[in-house]
Amino acid sequence: MITGARIAAIGLLVIGLLIVCLTYDVWAAAFLGLLFALCLNGPAGWIRSKWNIPAWAATSLTILMVLTVLTGLGFAIGPPLVGQADEMGRSLPKAMEKSVKWLEEQPWGRSALRQVEAMTGLNGERDLEDGQESLSQKGASNSGEEQPQGGNADHAKAIILPALHTLGTMASVTVWTIMLVLFSLVVTLYVALDPDVYRRGVVWMIPVEHEAVATLTMTRMCVALRWWMLGRLASMVVIGLLTSLGMWLIGIPSPLALGALAGLLSFVPNIGPIVSAAPGIVLAVPGGPWMVLSALGVYVAAQVVESNLVSPLVDQYTVATPPAVLVVAQVIMGVLAGAWGLLIATPLLVVVLVLTQQLYVLEYLKKPIKAIGSTEDETPDHSPSPLPATS
Repeated sequence: MITGARIAAIGLLVIGLLIVCLTYDVWAAAFLGLLFALCLNGPAGWIRSKWNIPAWAATSLTILMVLTVLTGLGFAIGPPLVGQADEMGRSLPKAMEKSVKWLEEQPWGRSALRQVEAMTGLNGERDLEDGQESLSQKGASNSGEEQPQGGNADHAKAIILPALHTLGTMASVTVWTIMLVLFSLVVTLYVALDPDVYRRGVVWMIPVEHEAVATLTMTRMCVALRWWMLGRLASMVVIGLLTSLGMWLIGIPSPLALGALAGLLSFVPNIGPIVSAAPGIVLAVPGGPWMVLSALGVYVAAQVVESNLVSPLVDQYTVATPPAVLVVAQVIMGVLAGAWGLLIATPLLVVVLVLTQQLYVLEYLKKPIKAIGSTEDETPDHSPSPLPATS
């Protein structure tokens, strides 16, 4: 029998899901802030245990060290990185034009370009531009005829209004993205400085008889997410360094900027490396087919090294997500939440796998398996806090 309380609970659940769907980018930014906080809590916990200082002091010292390292890197590679990024921005349009011209000279290339134009709607824009050019030429040839009044004003309005609309959209998206980044940093700071408050808040909502299992699940979830995040950061550094070195060796312009772009985009598995390879391959087109193949080889070699050296080390402490399941999760989150969904698809999949294994396989099915994120000092009766406790 469905009671009024159950109906109210279902209604609140539906309303909560609708709110999450409408504000997905805010929740995604908060989730990323939680991931960064977990990374800070690892070294902060070690400092706290070594020096016996309060959690907030250990976390503050960790943040200070991170900021010091980032500042040093900024002074060391900041000026050349900015210069190469500017150079890459100027070189890409020319290289793109040459790539399109080369494709139009090939029969298969022309067919591929037409298909891309048909899918993206660029052919309609090209026809419109051709029509405008023919009209302008016709007007120039009939310059002696009387032009209708207000024609110039209508033409200017047709150009200015779409341009203003585009600029307004870009400005609003940029401001909103900056606000979300700042919000994510605020979440990182608050969770890192006093994590036990949020752990206790979750435990308070769990029945007493299930508190031990809930605490153990949170512990293993945080351990898995922390190692996944540290693994991603290590992979980003390795891919960035190898890409920069390889592009410099084969003579591609702006190798440092290309390496930084490859490292940043590798945060998103599968999709990020493909997107990051596009600028380097385009810049290699003026050098001929062998240069393009060399650039492609650099990206493939960087991914192979990362997959065989960094990923196996991280997989010992976290979960190796099945490739097919990961691709499905990325597609679903990309469709539902766009770029923010792609950013959090993999860590969300890690959370789902930990919950499934801990609550369903271990607790419900009672199958003895090695739990994701488990440590040797954990037991079902007494498990450590998933986040360092405050003093």
